[in-house]
Amino acid sequence: MEFSRYLDELTRQRPPGGGQENLVVVELAVSTNLLARGVAVDYESEGLELAPLLVVAFEQSGGRGRQGRSWSSPRGRGVYATLALRLAAPELLQTLPLLVGVGLCRALSSHLAAGCRLKWPNDLLVETMAGSGPSPRWRKIGGILIEALVRPGSSTVALIGFGVNHGQRRDELPSAATSLRLLDSRSTPLAGHPAETKLVRAPGEGASPSPPEGWEGDRGVAGGDPIDASSRPPPPRRSAFHRSGSAPPVGPELAENTEQAGDAPGPPRAGGGPSDPWPGPPTLADLTWELVGGVERELTHLGDSAYAVAAYRGFSIHRPGERMTLQVGAQLYEGTFAGFDEHGLLRLDQDGREQLLSAGELIEPS
Repeated sequence: MEFSRYLDELTRQRPPGGGQENLVVVELAVSTNLLARGVAVDYESEGLELAPLLVVAFEQSGGRGRQGRSWSSPRGRGVYATLALRLAAPELLQTLPLLVGVGLCRALSSHLAAGCRLKWPNDLLVETMAGSGPSPRWRKIGGILIEALVRPGSSTVALIGFGVNHGQRRDELPSAATSLRLLDSRSTPLAGHPAETKLVRAPGEGASPSPPEGWEGDRGVAGGDPIDASSRPPPPRRSAFHRSGSAPPVGPELAENTEQAGDAPGPPRAGGGPSDPWPGPPTLADLTWELVGGVERELTHLGDSAYAVAAYRGFSIHRPGERMTLQVGAQLYEGTFAGFDEHGLLRLDQDGREQLLSAGELIEPS
């Protein structure tokens, strides 16, 4: 896919009214977070109020993940975006990562046979059957990077960066990653690069539509952050892949919390069939707007901790009793997962003593 085509599709598919964001689309950026940060700082220095801003890049030369890690962002291979929003109070930052993760997972799940799940603190995962082995394996399909510009006594600007792998082949990704292209059974695999087996649900019966034009060239994952809460996000966007009249079911864990959190449905359940057809791979432009819309819908709940925690819990891959080792700075914390508290902090049981963590790198067992 060429940048001119991507730009044209983004412009044509922009929701009616243009949404509430100022839209900036660039062919190449060091990182969308860095570009959005520069715009926010310029507005601040001029004494101007920053309206909601969406920055999208076709390619990033210095995409970043958490803890300064590089984020692969090759040309036209994925969604690389940052939503910059002004928050009314810095306290709203607490549940922001939870809501962003839920919004992205919900938007992605309509294109994934097994749905999307969240790994603490910011990874978007898909369950696949790797190779010929019998054990399912979690692979990363996207990530989130949230940064904030906080000035005491003034407003807080949140930079919400996210990236999702769209069209990479197997040899273009780390072993623990995947892409929508690899997960779509109708993408014709090249010799030596078989599509990964999807779990839980098979495509509906009947002829499968062809992959979208340009599906042969798309890859990446990005970084970014948000900036506003003074104005309400736009109404839900309906994509070409939305099934009208359908509502996401409530996950089993989440159903236990509906009295406290209200209607906060979790990931889609297993099932499907002729009455629930597989919607097919989205174009890169479609996916961009679906992800942005998913985040904005969840941001209508900003400040509602009960909703945010219940929704995040429904998508989390972690279960009580799971052994964990988390690194926060130079400090290591070991224990068992005990859930999330009412503010969304991770509860780690360390031999009867509870440790609350707001962040931390989950160390995988070797």
